[in-house]
Amino acid sequence: MKLMNREEFKRWFSSFLLILAGIIAFTIIGNIEVVGGWLSTFTRHLSPFVAGFIMAYLLDIPCSALERRLVGVSVGYVARRARGLSVMVTLLVAVAFIALTLVVVIPEVVASIQEFSVYIPAHINNFVYFVQDLTGNDDVIQILGLQTLMYDLTLVQIFDFIGYDSILAFIVGVFGAATFVISAVIAIISTIYILLDARRMKFFFIGLINSFVPVKTSSVFFKYLSNTNENLKTFIYCMVVDSLILVAITVVTLSIMRVDFSLILALIIGISNFVPYFGSIVGSLIVILVVFLSEDVGTAVAVAIFLLILQQIDANVIKVKLFGDSFDMSPFLVIFSITIGGAYYGIAGMVLAIPIVAMIKTIFNDLMEYRRRAKAMDNRR
Repeated sequence: MKLMNREEFKRWFSSFLLILAGIIAFTIIGNIEVVGGWLSTFTRHLSPFVAGFIMAYLLDIPCSALERRLVGVSVGYVARRARGLSVMVTLLVAVAFIALTLVVVIPEVVASIQEFSVYIPAHINNFVYFVQDLTGNDDVIQILGLQTLMYDLTLVQIFDFIGYDSILAFIVGVFGAATFVISAVIAIISTIYILLDARRMKFFFIGLINSFVPVKTSSVFFKYLSNTNENLKTFIYCMVVDSLILVAITVVTLSIMRVDFSLILALIIGISNFVPYFGSIVGSLIVILVVFLSEDVGTAVAVAIFLLILQQIDANVIKVKLFGDSFDMSPFLVIFSITIGGAYYGIAGMVLAIPIVAMIKTIFNDLMEYRRRAKAMDNRR
């Protein structure tokens, strides 16, 4: 019996894989509901590990920075265990930050929201009087329909608006807290192990790709994958630092101006800052509206001027110092990428659009440079 040579075996194996793929595709299409249910269950069980990977990726940014510093320490014990010590310190800081948020920030935010909601009718009433004085029309309440809104804004009306079914679903969801706790524990354990074994997992992934992909192709793949990873980590780090700076400046300034709800208003500015261009505008408008309703026109104008100056300083000084030339993109490309990312993936898409599009831009620039050099070599011949 004559054995197949290497080329014949490759053709036979390719045909076998093609037929197998066709059979699998036909089976999936014929049982699409069963496959969909299985995928949904699989995804649900996999979600704690996905959450662990995301948390590990985010925590690896400060963890790796601390590790690089510990490696250079003259104490041998610290240098040899730099990764473990950096993971421990990072996790302790993360736990302290979460505890501080739960004990201090969240209660303050909840209290501010409750206080503001209690006085919503009074705030609307002040707004109505302001419009009356501005227009000189005493019938403006009926024209705007605000009188009905003021008297109907009760707890019962809010429940009717939300829907008792939604409230019941929330209460039922509370009983699933045990499942949530188990998933959270799995996610935390996964985060710790991923952080500790990050380097080993990286080498395994590189070896796996190199085993099935030609060296030239894999080198190009890892080059752009590394650039994407660095761009994403740089973007996340710079945005977090920038938002913390904005929150600190805003809460101090609003407190000096004796504006109520200064902490929650500062958090709105910081959180909205994660969405480039649109986020700062929307966040500022929300803050100005809240100050206008809860304070007076003069304070709202002063806050608007402060936010305008702050956004200019942030765009032209703080962001320039943090980002440098890492994301040299035109405003049109930034707005386009944010719009597309937000349309398909919501807030996460808007936040991640910038580093992803920056990487795509780098790939196209490299391709154009490659073609330019190829044409130049052809012309020399």
